[in-house]
Amino acid sequence: MKRILLLLLCCFSVITHGFCQLTSSPQHSPLPSTGHQRNLSDTVAGRAIIRCLGSKAVTTPLVIIDGKVYEGTLDSIDPATIGQIIVLKDTTAMALYGTRAANGVIIIHSSLKKPHSRRQ
Repeated sequence: MKRILLLLLCCFSVITHGFCQLTSSPQHSPLPSTGHQRNLSDTVAGRAIIRCLGSKAVTTPLVIIDGKVYEGTLDSIDPATIGQIIVLKDTTAMALYGTRAANGVIIIHSSLKKPHSRRQ
């Protein structure tokens, strides 16, 4: 009987511990905005993030300027040089650019006039 009670107690504690937890927005409002993962890490019990060594979490969209992949930040682009911006999301971006476009694609066509070369 003692073993059965001990077994039930262990099972019950495993089932109830960290099964689910509801957090409401008033808990999160005083926290500074540092990202959803960081905000939830201290408030939700049993939450774990698994990231392999050497993996880099890419959360930025693929940026293409005049047909070439741009590796810099969007802040470093001069707004005066932008002629047209096209934003692709979801399956359209993935179909055109593959897995690099998982977070969307921003296509920028510059307004800089390129000199035409003359054929002779």
